Amino acid sequence: MNLKLQAVAEKDTGTLVKTAILTYLMEHGSFTIPDIVEETGISMTTISKYVFDLQTASVLEVIDTIKTSRKGRRPLLYGMKTDPWYFLGVSMRMYGVTVSLMSFTGEVLMTEDYPDFVYENSYYRLEELCALVNGFMQKSKDICAGKITAACFALGGRVNATLGTSASIFNLEETSSQTLSEILSEKIGVAVFIENDSKAMVRAEYSSLKAQGVRDVLFVNVGWGLGMGIVIDGEIYRGKDGYSGEIGHMRRYSNEIICHCGKKGCAETEVSGRAIARKLKERIIGGENSVLASKVLSGRDLNMTDIMDAINAEDPLCLEIVTQTGNELGMILSSLINIFNPECIVIGGRLAETSSYYFLGPVENSMRKFAIRLMSQNVKVATSRFGLSAGSVGACMTARERMTGAVIQSML
Repeated sequence: MNLKLQAVAEKDTGTLVKTAILTYLMEHGSFTIPDIVEETGISMTTISKYVFDLQTASVLEVIDTIKTSRKGRRPLLYGMKTDPWYFLGVSMRMYGVTVSLMSFTGEVLMTEDYPDFVYENSYYRLEELCALVNGFMQKSKDICAGKITAACFALGGRVNATLGTSASIFNLEETSSQTLSEILSEKIGVAVFIENDSKAMVRAEYSSLKAQGVRDVLFVNVGWGLGMGIVIDGEIYRGKDGYSGEIGHMRRYSNEIICHCGKKGCAETEVSGRAIARKLKERIIGGENSVLASKVLSGRDLNMTDIMDAINAEDPLCLEIVTQTGNELGMILSSLINIFNPECIVIGGRLAETSSYYFLGPVENSMRKFAIRLMSQNVKVATSRFGLSAGSVGACMTARERMTGAVIQSML
């Protein structure tokens, strides 16, 4: 092997081993060199070399020794350097923002929800969002002493996480000379990554599922819109430009309704909080009764909170439309089962918080009715473990992974 090829091979090995070490540390909080050897199958000599590199770079330190029944030198227990890393996750919805703080080892230390935020493509909303995040960071100083290493913003729509750009939100004339990641980083004072909201959510959900040996997951995000995060063979599937999972914009209906993406007949025009609000408004104006009638007839718009309140009040009109929406989503999922053959489907977003009788039951019944039985009979269907914080927790995990990768690359 010539020297150039040897250098490339050593660089690739260094990336692999250091990533394995830090990933193990994220999941377990500490490790010994034999732990990493057992986890990776790589020799103890090679692992020791890269553990030493990480110590030299002030990433790791020895925190203890392990007592064993064997004679000889006790194994050293390694952990993060005493100056720890903390990560911020910001998840935006059409109506609301959730922000979380996470330690390097994955402990969620603080979460706050801001339900009054409205998701709009304007510089005013960008400034408002950053003010909320800066306020959260100020409040978190008692926990992390201001030592936030990186942040990730989980956004709806088309997000290119590699480039740090969004085609759907905050792509403004005032900020056209910079990527969204750069703009947000300047405004909150830490390194910022961006991610699609459904991909952040599936990252959070998969963190608990992978311990069960699950490798193939579809996460369906049903809120004001409709999106999906995909895990194939244990990895988040992004597609060429990172835009995978836009199931809300599959053409499914001949309803001539123009979607907010500009196309007609998208799945989201019938299966989303936005679609439920439109149908409620149309039927109330048409003379049907609802607890939301006074708001609609006074000319005010409906939002997800209105819909959830009507569901909780067991408003017959709202429940009828929500149940119909569940049936429609089940038919969409039946097609996805026939395509992906997943082990598990997780349903999250605001509508997943409703009673299973009104929404999730119809979803699963319709899904199993229309999917090929051989492919659907063993599919597990679950609701989001993290609820409204799935996006912010997944964003924290994304920031941790991306920042860890950047640190490793800087050492090579």
